[in-house]
Amino acid sequence: NSNNNNNNNNNNNTENSERILIPIENVQQPVYTERSIEKGKVWFESSEYDLEVSEILHTNRKYAASCVHSQQCMEKSFKALAFFSGTKLDTFSHSLPDLFSRLCEDGINPIGNENRLVTEQILHEVNRSYIQARYPENNNHPRIPHTLYDENHSQSYLNLARSVVEFTRNHIITSEQ
Repeated sequence: NSNNNNNNNNNNNTENSERILIPIENVQQPVYTERSIEKGKVWFESSEYDLEVSEILHTNRKYAASCVHSQQCMEKSFKALAFFSGTKLDTFSHSLPDLFSRLCEDGINPIGNENRLVTEQILHEVNRSYIQARYPENNNHPRIPHTLYDENHSQSYLNLARSVVEFTRNHIITSEQ
C-alpha cells in the first residue's frame, strides 16, 4: 500500500510538472489599434473608472490594490490616446514603458516629463505592481502582496495616474475640435 501511495504521488508530481503546449493557432495574436474616436472614448471611460477605484482603495488604505488600479488606469489611458491619435499599439500589451515609448515615437508624451528615460524607469516600477501586488508568489519566492506597497507608493502612482488621465482628457478635447 505504501508503494502504491508513493507511485500515486510520483504520478501526481509528474502530471503537475508537465508543460502544457498550446498550438500556435490558439495563441493570442496582437490586435493593433487604429484611429477610432469611439473606441478611444470607451478605453478612456474605463481608465477614469480605474482611477476612481484606485482613489477609493487608497482612501481605505488598500494600497497594493490602489497601485494595481493606478497601473490599469494608465494602461487604458495610453490605449485611449492610441485610438484617438491612430498610434499603432498592441491592445493586449500591459507594458506601460512599451506603450508610453510607442506614443512618444508618435509625438505624444502623456507624462510631460522631458526625460523619457526617467519616465520609463518610473513606469517600469508602476508596471511591476500589476503582478506583484496581486500574486503571492514570484519565481517560487512566497510573499504577501499587500505588504509590498505602502501609502507612498499608492500616492505616487495615483498622482501619476491622475496626470495621465488629465493629459488624455485634454487630448480628447483637442482631438474633437
